[in-house]
Amino acid sequence: MALPEPLAKSGEKPVALSQHLREVADYAHAIAQSYKQHWENLLGTEFSDRVAKALVLSALTHDFGKIAEGFQRSLQERKHRWEFRHEVLSAAILLASELPEDAKEIVVAAVLTHHRDFDDNQLLQDAGLIPLPTPELLKAAKEKFAKKVAELKTTGHG
Repeated sequence: MALPEPLAKSGEKPVALSQHLREVADYAHAIAQSYKQHWENLLGTEFSDRVAKALVLSALTHDFGKIAEGFQRSLQERKHRWEFRHEVLSAAILLASELPEDAKEIVVAAVLTHHRDFDDNQLLQDAGLIPLPTPELLKAAKEKFAKKVAELKTTGHG
């Protein structure tokens, strides 16, 4: 039995994942062509070409994580919440792939951040990254710790 084609979007007119990836890649290619001369002036030809290729490759792969069974179920059943960032799975697939090293970092960064910034807590948690504490949180933790240390000094034992 053949599995149904994975969807990128549900709704009144569901969109197949393959169609969505092609459309986004075509758009990325058009952007790369439009900005080619500008990027070459800013970055030089070699790096400009790397950025253009990375942009198109990011577009082609950005939603690979949507293939996951739970994500597909969440598109079909509105009550089902998947509660995981699909872009984390997309990035993991890319990291395990044979991508050229000179493109891998740019592509993975673009894929990871196509919906969320790197400071998004859910994105960081799903990627297994511990968010860095804010200066305010660090200050509060230090103050709390200092109070507890002071309690050690005032016990008079030892």
